Amino acid sequence: MDSQRDLRTPSALVQARLVRLRARRLFAGVLACAGIGVSLVTLAVTPPSAVALGGQPLLWGARVEKGPGQNDVQALDTYEASMGRQLGAVRIFLTWETPWPDSYANRFAANDQVPVMSVKPKRNNNQLVTWAEIASAVPGSVVHNEIVGWATKVKTFAEPLYFTFHHEAEATANLPYGTATEFIAAWRKVVDVFRSEGVVNAKYLWIATDFSFAVPLTERRAAASWFPGDAWVDALGADAYNWVNCRNRDEGWKSLQQIIEPFRQFGLAHPDKELWLPEFATVEDPADPLRKAQWINDATALFKQPGYEQFAGVSYFHYLVTSFPNCVWYVDSSPASTQAMAAMGADVYYGGEPQVVERTALFVVGNAVAPTTGETQAAAQIAALDAIVTFVDDDVVTAAEAATYDAVLVSSSVSSNFGARLRDIDTPLVVWKPWIYDDLRLTGPTATVDYNSVAAPTLTVVDAAHPAAGGLTGPIPYSSSTVAIGQPTAWASIVASVGASPGLFVYNEGDAMFGGYIAPNCRIGFPQGTAALAATSPEGQQLFAATIDHALNNCTN
Repeated sequence: MDSQRDLRTPSALVQARLVRLRARRLFAGVLACAGIGVSLVTLAVTPPSAVALGGQPLLWGARVEKGPGQNDVQALDTYEASMGRQLGAVRIFLTWETPWPDSYANRFAANDQVPVMSVKPKRNNNQLVTWAEIASAVPGSVVHNEIVGWATKVKTFAEPLYFTFHHEAEATANLPYGTATEFIAAWRKVVDVFRSEGVVNAKYLWIATDFSFAVPLTERRAAASWFPGDAWVDALGADAYNWVNCRNRDEGWKSLQQIIEPFRQFGLAHPDKELWLPEFATVEDPADPLRKAQWINDATALFKQPGYEQFAGVSYFHYLVTSFPNCVWYVDSSPASTQAMAAMGADVYYGGEPQVVERTALFVVGNAVAPTTGETQAAAQIAALDAIVTFVDDDVVTAAEAATYDAVLVSSSVSSNFGARLRDIDTPLVVWKPWIYDDLRLTGPTATVDYNSVAAPTLTVVDAAHPAAGGLTGPIPYSSSTVAIGQPTAWASIVASVGASPGLFVYNEGDAMFGGYIAPNCRIGFPQGTAALAATSPEGQQLFAATIDHALNNCTN
């Protein structure tokens, strides 16, 4: 249908909105209808993207390595294409004199992505800026000006980010920079300068190796010895790896839960701090080609468990470290692991697009090109149930077409000669044209006796427990129009009556209808008329929505 207009939000936009909303939520304390065709018209509804935030999704990111001939932006585009979605966070590593923000950073800003950045105090000529030099830097000195320069760079970026001064400071490779005491003093100096320079878009993420949380407190690398203090830290991070035997020693296969449990326990002592895995990864198991994928699947489930509520983000390490060439962390080391990581990203808990199961309703009317006001209102209300509504003319609809929808609705505007065309479809059928009730075997054949159209200023809900009742009970104001009534067989459930006559009645699949006909699926007689919702009270519209929702759910709710 060339003229069909789909009002659903494109996935990329939904994902960007989720990323942005997630970022703004995390940084909240830091940052001061229908188209027209010849016989078919389709109406759709935009799913509410904010629903995803109810599950407190984690920011889902990665450290992405450049492929041959790629720049950072191209590498990120390639990775995201393989995942089928945009990253919520991007892990980046910078040194003391790196120009920033750059084109890569501008890509983050344009796509509402959160940089998780580490700055290592090492100059372009490989000269180290020691922690003692940083801690003792006085205003006007070269090093102090360089700290101010980084504060300016972060302010210039203006968007939310995580800033880490020298991640994994406790690692043996960083011994030339100084002691734990000097690191803590340097960290505090950097944060104090940033704050005095008015940086308000950064959270300060302290990162250590997973090993540092597992060793005794007496060990030099114990994380507690390197922690700068709650007043200077917004989030705690652990880089978590399942090394197995890629470091030429057998360390055993470990789940992510095993690896990060000491870190989680450390975090419990700092309950107001976010927890992060700025890097996490596993190698493959040569003996089991699906084990890496299962490791990722288990990680996906892990953070949804009680006790992991502090976690705010995870970032996979899609990178090869030359000092450990046997440690192949790449997520695409197998098709199964790629698929597992893509599934993690698609999960709403990790900022994936809400997977709205779109239901479909075929609305049979007298004129699909120009439906009545009441029919248009009814279609809008059905669309609000997360359903796609398609109008079709009563003179062209076929049983084969109707059977492809989740529910079929027959308006009172259809011809009285509509007949039994849709009687045998294995699809819920909702009808408010009393003059065809007999053709569909809803009632007997005698007009004004077995079926009729009557005034209904009020309606009485007689089966409040039925899903089609919509929670309503007893008498309710109903309609200023005449509505359909009918006398079904004893097998039908009477949900609401108009005076002494059944108005809303439901046959379930297998029920005996008039003349011994067996219902092939749910069949509903609904008390509406030509004016439909245009003449119906708010309570009546509630009843309508509940009935249609029941039909769209195959009458199983």
